[in-house]
Amino acid sequence: MSVPISFALYTLVYIISTSILLFYQKVSHGKIKFGKGCYRKHKIVYLLPLLAGIPVIMMSTFRYGIGTDFDAFYYEYQWCAKNINSYDSMMQAVKGFNDEVGLIVLIKLGDVIFHSFQGFLFLASLLTVIPVIIAFIIFDSEHTPFCFLIYLLTLFPSSFNGIHQHIAVSLSLLAIVLGYKNCYIRALILIFAAMFFHKTAFITIACLICIKVSRRYPTLKLGTIILIASGCLIAYRYLIGMLIQIPSFSKYAYAFNEEYGYSINYLIMHLALKIPFLMIILLFYHNILRIDRRNMALICYVIMDFLGVFLAFHVRWAMRLQYYTLSVVPLVSVSLFKALNKGSKKNNIIIIRTILIAIYIFRFIILYGVYRYDEIIPYSFVTTLMK
Repeated sequence: MSVPISFALYTLVYIISTSILLFYQKVSHGKIKFGKGCYRKHKIVYLLPLLAGIPVIMMSTFRYGIGTDFDAFYYEYQWCAKNINSYDSMMQAVKGFNDEVGLIVLIKLGDVIFHSFQGFLFLASLLTVIPVIIAFIIFDSEHTPFCFLIYLLTLFPSSFNGIHQHIAVSLSLLAIVLGYKNCYIRALILIFAAMFFHKTAFITIACLICIKVSRRYPTLKLGTIILIASGCLIAYRYLIGMLIQIPSFSKYAYAFNEEYGYSINYLIMHLALKIPFLMIILLFYHNILRIDRRNMALICYVIMDFLGVFLAFHVRWAMRLQYYTLSVVPLVSVSLFKALNKGSKKNNIIIIRTILIAIYIFRFIILYGVYRYDEIIPYSFVTTLMK
């Protein structure tokens, strides 16, 4: 499939999924009626978010050779499908592939239920996409279409690689939202479940703590927030340095080598792509904190996402952090919209929303079209199920 057609395919799939969620938003808020004034509680309403996920889930499921890790995951699937028949053999796979238990179990489930590699990709995509949609609906159902579109333009393409970490990121995002709803036990359960897929999910616990304690303190100054974010980033660097001494983390030691950082081109490009959003958030950070002090945790994540680029220049491990920090961009954006909606700047919401969408469309084109990140373009469909 050619590059222009691949872009057209991604565009079509994204439009379909976002449009279904837009329809869900209109129906759930009573702006569209079914029959004689019956809306909101119509049964089809509850199916719409699931239907919205189907196009992108199918795109992830029926790809062929798409993603830099595609062949590695296929080899792992073949080995697990053939050799895992007991608890001991499963543990052998965990140790042999140096992967998390959750991924190995998911691979085996794909084989048992669907008898194909595409079955595993389907289950993985389901666990990646659906928690994200649920998180956005719980956080703010009115802005769910916007949130999901930003997710599709940023994190979803990367989910074709690092499949297990993106499952962890999605579960962690849902945990953060549950923290906002004061469901801390459920949030912690989700984080521990996420750690079965990728151990880096443990950093979400820090975000939950920040959400919990931020209500007790007055609004912090911008400089203090930057210091907190910087401190978290430095602590993360040294904490990971200690963790890679543990056998289950040792496989990431190569990525912690300072000689294995990203290039100067990576630094310049990602800074250029992240600065506009960061400037918008810092410009209105007082407004964002005024409507909810807990938003300090999200703003810290945004600052860490920016500063993480510098760390990734030296230590490749920092890229693992940025998947989590990037996931809260839609949540921070919605908090910004709420802040503007309460003030005298309601007309700015449409302008800022349009600017943000344009920024992330541009980012998508540059990263995946020009630099071919994650090798998701050109796209290719599988012709027969891979056993």
